[in-house]
Parts: sequence; structure tokens; C-alpha cells
Amino acid sequence: MNYVLDGTGDSDIGKLAGKVSDAKKAGYLTEGKYATVGTDEAVRRAQARAAKTGRHVPETTIRETHAAVSDTYSKAAKMGLFDKTELWDTTGKTPALVAHKEPGGKFEVKDTAAWQRFLDKGNESAKGRAAEALQGAESARVAKQAADKALRGGRR
Repeated sequence: MNYVLDGTGDSDIGKLAGKVSDAKKAGYLTEGKYATVGTDEAVRRAQARAAKTGRHVPETTIRETHAAVSDTYSKAAKMGLFDKTELWDTTGKTPALVAHKEPGGKFEVKDTAAWQRFLDKGNESAKGRAAEALQGAESARVAKQAADKALRGGRR
């Protein structure tokens, strides 16, 4: 009998470890199969999909999910959480294996540049929030200047 836990893989490492532990206790071989693509490309694909289907996913959700997946998967790989795991880069026409681990084996990175790009996505969410905060602060500053100017003009 097989069991599939399907999801984006962005839950925190503690929740994931609990689910995997439960599966192992029940006698299952655990396999983590993950796919990655650059976040900007994921946003572009999501927007194209939304234009066709009407199903829109907010860009911030896509970016935060990609960051969380990179963080969670890298921790799971470091811990040896899964009996078997694969990470595939789906940027090109043909998926490329980035890293893997076979049952009883060690985690092995096959493409160090692609692995680094995957790890770097873990920081994108924080960068995005910082950029949004700066934009918000700048918008507030401009609005305050406009309000001050209007008040000064109204007093004359």
C-alpha cells in the first residue's frame, strides 16, 4: 500500500518531520519529491495560468511559498529526513536533477549552481517584505508632503 502527502512543501520543518516520522513508524518508505524554478519564472507562469484559467495566486503568496520551500527542504535534506529524495529544476524544457538521496545513501548535490539558486530563494521573501516596507514608507512620505502642501496652500 502506498500513501501520498501532496502539498507545496512549505510547512515548517517541525510539522514536516512529524508527518514523515509518523509515516516511517507505520512502515512506509518516505520519499520527498520536489521541483523548483526561479521565483520570477514561477510568477510569470502563474500569471499566464491565471489568464487562461481565472485562478489567480497573489505574487506575495508565490514568493513566500518559494522561500519557505527552499528553507524547509534544505533543512530536511541536511537532517536526512526522507529515506529517498529528489529535487528537480523545471526551468528548461526537460527537468534537471539538482540533488538526490537514495535509501541508505547520503544526500548528494548534482548541480551546485542550481542548488545555490534554490537556497538563495530562501532569502527572497525577506527581501520582498523589506522592499514592500520601503515602498510603503516612501508612499507615506509622499502623501504626507502632499497633505502638508495642501494645508499650507489652504491657509493663504
